[in-house]
Formats: sequence, C-alpha cells, structure tokens
Amino acid sequence: MSWMALTGSVLHVKSTIRERDNPRYRTASIAFHSVGLVVALWIDPLLALPFGFLLIRAVVVPQHGWRPTRIGAVEILGSLIVLAVAIVAL
Repeated sequence: MSWMALTGSVLHVKSTIRERDNPRYRTASIAFHSVGLVVALWIDPLLALPFGFLLIRAVVVPQHGWRPTRIGAVEILGSLIVLAVAIVAL
C-alpha cells in the first residue's frame, strides 16, 4: 500500500505546484485518493487512517497560495503517518 500512497503524493504535489492551473489534476488527485481509501478499507481498516488523511489533504490543500515548502511539510507528515501505520500493521 505504500506504493499507492507515494503515487498519490506525486499526483497531489504535481496538482498543487506545476499543474495548479489545471483543474483536471486536482480532480484526478481527489479521485485517486478516494479509490485508495476504499482499497485500504477493503484490505485492512487500520490502513484507512493514513489514506483518510491523504484524501483530506488532497481536498483541503489549496491550489494557490501555499509555498512548496509548506506543501512538502504536509507531504512529509503524510508519509510519516503511512510509515507508522505500516509498522503497526506488521
């Protein structure tokens, strides 16, 4: 499942930095994270915690107004949550 979180992270960052003026990237990011949450729930409800956070992040983080460092800090937090749940799930 970590590959799915990393893929979603790349899509989200691209939608907020390079393609921030293209609404299709934001829509794709939200759709990808929604599917990720459903898959995580299907595999293990514990995995829904990080994927729920990542979905909320995809919806809440604005397309304009945030500097890349702030976006990166949120991505690091998301990655740490994924790592923590992966360790607990073992």
